[in-house]
Amino acid sequence: MKSYLLLSLLFSIVAAQDLSGKTRYYPQGLTDAFRLANLITPVSYTYSRYTDTSVCITDACNTPSAVTAYQISYANQNTVRACICDDAVFDIEYMALNVGRVPLPARETVYSYTAASVGKGGGAYASAQRVAFFDQLENTEVFIHESAHTYDGAASPGLSSVAPYQNAVNTDACVPDDYAGVNYVEDFAQLTVTWVYYAITGTPVPACLSNSIGYLQSVLPKQSILDSYANTATPTAAPTSPPAPTSTPTSSPAPTSTPTSSPAPTSTPGCIVSVRQTLANSWISNGITYSQFDVLFSNNGATATDIQIQLFGQISQVWNLEQHKDGIYYLPSYQSSIAAGSQYSWGYIIQGTSAAVLHFVAPSSCGPSSTTSAPTTSAPTTSAPTTSAPTTSAPTTSAPVTPAPTPSSNTCSFEIRQTLASQWQTDGVTYTQYNVVYRNANSVAASPVVQLSGGQISQSWNIEKQADGYYHLPAYQSALAPNQEFSWGYIAQTTSALGIRIIC
Repeated sequence: MKSYLLLSLLFSIVAAQDLSGKTRYYPQGLTDAFRLANLITPVSYTYSRYTDTSVCITDACNTPSAVTAYQISYANQNTVRACICDDAVFDIEYMALNVGRVPLPARETVYSYTAASVGKGGGAYASAQRVAFFDQLENTEVFIHESAHTYDGAASPGLSSVAPYQNAVNTDACVPDDYAGVNYVEDFAQLTVTWVYYAITGTPVPACLSNSIGYLQSVLPKQSILDSYANTATPTAAPTSPPAPTSTPTSSPAPTSTPTSSPAPTSTPGCIVSVRQTLANSWISNGITYSQFDVLFSNNGATATDIQIQLFGQISQVWNLEQHKDGIYYLPSYQSSIAAGSQYSWGYIIQGTSAAVLHFVAPSSCGPSSTTSAPTTSAPTTSAPTTSAPTTSAPTTSAPVTPAPTPSSNTCSFEIRQTLASQWQTDGVTYTQYNVVYRNANSVAASPVVQLSGGQISQSWNIEKQADGYYHLPAYQSALAPNQEFSWGYIAQTTSALGIRIIC
């Protein structure tokens, strides 16, 4: 995992205590030690535009006037203001997901979070109860660290400046990691990240951190942390998690099992919508198995509207559905109904090898829809593969595809296959979804970097756009072995497949 720079607000007086001589309990760093994104499921949320951009750190934007402000409302009664600069390092979905992993008491002390424009700097900082991020950060630990600074500074005097805390740190034989050894302020922030990990996993507190964590327990009680998240709250909240392409874990070699469908079709009350779930990929990270499933809705009755779905299982990511504040998944705004005889495809990533339990919530209505336009072309019947190998999501029948796979024209050789999954129009703009598979045709492992051209990207999954403007393999998949295939996808404002150029 690459190191990151955290630029943090230091309070007016920071004691000169030298913590550099203390043992680092997690010398590899907290992100590599904890992987909190894999452990925390935020409560459900919604977001909407917020008109007052004065809440934003506009200096973080290339064009300060181009910043967009949002209000994120979480199901645990917390509302957060967030700002996305022009050409930002990440979007509002990524922001909402990771802010939702910050403990509620700390989150409530942040006046606003801002995602900076690409190229404005590196790292992150907290200042005057506002937080800004300058990297396309791939970890939750930074979000918690910076929010811990605002939690520290919101108290008077600051929580890291009082004698009980500093005495506890001085008594302990170690600090969490290198960055915690900078000073009391940074140690407090890193201890907060560490305490969150201990609280949600039940990991025993090491003796060499017992006094410091004891102080954290007194100012950030364990129950307040557990009640912040859907998967640890008491009483238990509905397990929900919006898309987070960045937290998907390490991939193992291609599985040997063939795609499997859910045992029996399910239908919405009052209409006939069958469901087919197909295993597209499976991998292991830190001993935990993750699986990607492609889902196909087929409407065999009248026009289906107001479809509401509950998903049960440890879901990491969902695409082509929208989760609302009530935790229920709905068809997206651009596809509010499924016409008679049409199909609709979406997908998710889940812990384990079994498909999620899918439940249609009543009432769901069937009948003519007078408020939405049907897609210009219905989703192909082959958008959920039934015969392809689990490591690819490309259909084997007649879905429209790009020309036969050809090696990319670069210094390394990759075969690329794009498959049309769906196409529709919203407000006169055509949107197209493609599933992409590329195969490493080299004799050695390679890490492809993708340049996309020919249309505006609305959404992508299983691939990460970094500050250089290129799309890279996700953190869990650092390289592809010879002949290994990797699948990802995108939605773009275009009528045809985007141009893909791969460099190594």
